Amino acid sequence: MRVGGFGKRNETCQQALEYRFYSCKRILKQKYPGKIIKRGDRFKKSTPPTVTDMLKKICYTLLILGVLGATNTQAQKVLEYKKYYHDGQAKIKAGNYQEAIADLDKAIERMPYYSAMYAERGEAKFKTKDYAGAVSDFTITLQKKPYDYQTYIKRGIAYYHLQDYVNAELDLQDALHYKPYEKQAQQYLAKTQAQLKVIEQQVLAQQNAVLATQNQQNERNRWERRQRRFYRNQLIWGTLLPLAIWTGILLWR
Repeated sequence: MRVGGFGKRNETCQQALEYRFYSCKRILKQKYPGKIIKRGDRFKKSTPPTVTDMLKKICYTLLILGVLGATNTQAQKVLEYKKYYHDGQAKIKAGNYQEAIADLDKAIERMPYYSAMYAERGEAKFKTKDYAGAVSDFTITLQKKPYDYQTYIKRGIAYYHLQDYVNAELDLQDALHYKPYEKQAQQYLAKTQAQLKVIEQQVLAQQNAVLATQNQQNERNRWERRQRRFYRNQLIWGTLLPLAIWTGILLWR
């Protein structure tokens, strides 16, 4: 009896659920005409977008547009950098160093990250005998690529032409450290060390000349002191002492 009663109650609940579903289905068909209603479908209450939602959408749209614009600008810079860089290389090979420097300036302005452009511009400045500018570009190249022995050689030669023989010797020694038998580095290192020896001899000669001048001045000062001492003694023994003696004699009488 209990089982039968439970089954009848369960059947009644099932009928109630079916009635509720079909009632809701009829209402939903009236609200959403043309839509196929299935068991388990969910319907959200449509609400108009708020101001916050609209602002979020606008911000997301502007962010996406900004990213796309930055990407497009960066791509354009890359294309321009490649054009100016290749033009500069071609003009260096053709011997048009001033025009090559102008093109490489524009390439570096658009993409100031690559050491090769500074090395190329330093080479062009070296050819135009702008040794200070070449040293500046070679220094940036070595900061980005510290094991480039060729750049050490070029900067050492530029220092040599600027008569900065100490830095020239250091750069050429660094170049020979990375490539011990490089002939150009050996030749300029020998020239640099010869110039340093000449400068050392000149410095020693100047120091000796200064010492000789100081010795002469000291000797002259000693001679003047002896002369003053002699005149003072002459004054005391030749004039003051006899005068004092005769004055005493006269007063004693």
